[in-house]
Amino acid sequence: MDVNGRFGVLSHGIQADPIYNYGNQAALTLFGHTIESLCRTPSRRSTLPTLEQNRATIIADIEKSDYGYFHNALRCSTSGKVWVMSEILYWKVYNDEGKHIGAAAFYDVSRCLPAKFEDDRGPLESDVE
Repeated sequence: MDVNGRFGVLSHGIQADPIYNYGNQAALTLFGHTIESLCRTPSRRSTLPTLEQNRATIIADIEKSDYGYFHNALRCSTSGKVWVMSEILYWKVYNDEGKHIGAAAFYDVSRCLPAKFEDDRGPLESDVE
């Protein structure tokens, strides 16, 4: 895997329900989007519906210090494929005047592993974000 396909970068705005505004090729491929479809997608849709509130809580905690990490985060593609991302660096984005304009995330695609589920009870990992 070349460096352009190994590391994913995503960003979103600060709307009430933030919409993605950027994804590099690695992110587009992993999540199954074109840049056009990504830029119409709320960022909360990157995870399972049952984990959206958990994701929002973690983001709110991270944003208190401007940056932080998600560990063992369950994420899903447009086709429904689910994987565990071992670590995601997340940070707030500011413009040149210091105004908060969004957030971004960086992760290593090679560390994204298929999620394992046990029957209908959800993921085996109890500490997913």
